[in-house]
Amino acid sequence: MVSEKTSVYVLPSFAIGSMVHEAIKAHDELKKKGINVTVVNARFVKPLDEKLIIALSKKIKNIITIEENSIQGGFGSAILELLEKNNIKANIKRIGICDKFIEHGSMEILRKDCGLTSENIVKTVKKML
Repeated sequence: MVSEKTSVYVLPSFAIGSMVHEAIKAHDELKKKGINVTVVNARFVKPLDEKLIIALSKKIKNIITIEENSIQGGFGSAILELLEKNNIKANIKRIGICDKFIEHGSMEILRKDCGLTSENIVKTVKKML
């Protein structure tokens, strides 16, 4: 766990280290605005750290998953399945690549187009609060 607070927690995918970095940047920006978030470097997609995810999900009901991967059938979907299996209700927003054709371009442009930026994470957190 990178930082634990109580409003929202962000679970980046371990597979794409750049999303952990973006989540930490968003954490720092939100902290400046008095918004506390928890950032978890969820280093393993398989197997999930079920104990940690369940424990945090019982305490914090606003959850954002971030992955540089398809959100359909991805890390965020695995979190949804885990919470459903354990009868845990939460407000979940998945940030990732939508199921559509992605044009060619630089990684910076593609991440921005897909909302995989600290700015979009900040905006998403604010909408959830």
